[in-house]
Amino acid sequence: DAANQASNQAREKEIREETRLENLCAHGPYSALALAEERLAQLEQEVKREELRIEAIRLLHDTVAACRAEAIASVSGPVEAAATRTLQRIAGRKLGNIKVGDGFLPSGVVPDAMADTVQVDNLSGGEQEQLYLATRLALADVLGRDDRQLVVLDDVLMSTDSGRLARVMNVLEEAAQRLQLLILTCHPERYRGLKQGTFHDLESLVGNTNHS
Repeated sequence: DAANQASNQAREKEIREETRLENLCAHGPYSALALAEERLAQLEQEVKREELRIEAIRLLHDTVAACRAEAIASVSGPVEAAATRTLQRIAGRKLGNIKVGDGFLPSGVVPDAMADTVQVDNLSGGEQEQLYLATRLALADVLGRDDRQLVVLDDVLMSTDSGRLARVMNVLEEAAQRLQLLILTCHPERYRGLKQGTFHDLESLVGNTNHS
């Protein structure tokens, strides 16, 4: 925008100088005419430089946008596929395939029998929990292929029913072989199914620290 404004201003100056040149020509003083022609040439060069600058800015913007879209696409596809596999293990195939947005947050699901995306807000509370959990685990797997990443979960299974909760425990057990899982919860009894889980009562730990 600034470059366009500068270009317009230079063009307006050029028009004014052309008008002034015409007036000088009408009066015929050679020296003034030469100066005006020199100024006009300078303004024409300024206009060309500003137009070139505008094109360079536009090209840079389009290139960055294209690279960003390509980078997102290279990650979003594998994340959607991995998250969909996890969600189907938890909830079956009825919810369909997970779709993620530019920020790698789930935007909805596409059931097999439908062409349109079902928005996240139209899912039940438990299904939303399972959708976000599957997406976060998939992101950690795809982005941290070479390292064992830390995944922090904060009471992510408040609305999930007991049948699906048991399947979620199996998913978490397998994920813990690839990822370091830290689960914060006020309902530890819901996670007692984690056979390899280590439980820490933060309230008692804080109390022991205060006493010591």
